Amino acid sequence: MMEQKDTLQELFNGYTPDLGHEDLFMQHLEKKLQAVEYIKQMQDRQLRRYRYAIIAAFRMGVIVSGGLLVYIMDNPIGQPTFSFGIHSLPFLFLEQNSRMISLTGLSLLMGVGIVVIITLWQELASMHELYGKRKTDLPC
Repeated sequence: MMEQKDTLQELFNGYTPDLGHEDLFMQHLEKKLQAVEYIKQMQDRQLRRYRYAIIAAFRMGVIVSGGLLVYIMDNPIGQPTFSFGIHSLPFLFLEQNSRMISLTGLSLLMGVGIVVIITLWQELASMHELYGKRKTDLPC
């Protein structure tokens, strides 16, 4: 048993691995750390662009929807919002109920837009949470 320990000790003492040049290792490490930092910066920029796009979409949706709502409500009740100029029964029905059809379509469009924007905002928040954790994980 003692001979095995001596033999193992000799093997370990005689083993000197070549770790390479220290400056070369540091250059590779520095290059990899710069690449990681670049990726982090690009992800942060992408998150900012998404946030600005969502805010712009929300503002434009509010402005356009408000404008359309004011236009529809400003028209007199007896005046249709759109007209085909055809006196066929289906077109006449659409023309007579154009105000309600326009308001319904506008409401549906606004509802879908709000759901899409909220979904995108939640996705952005989850991405920010996912990428945000990396800043606290680093020991620096």
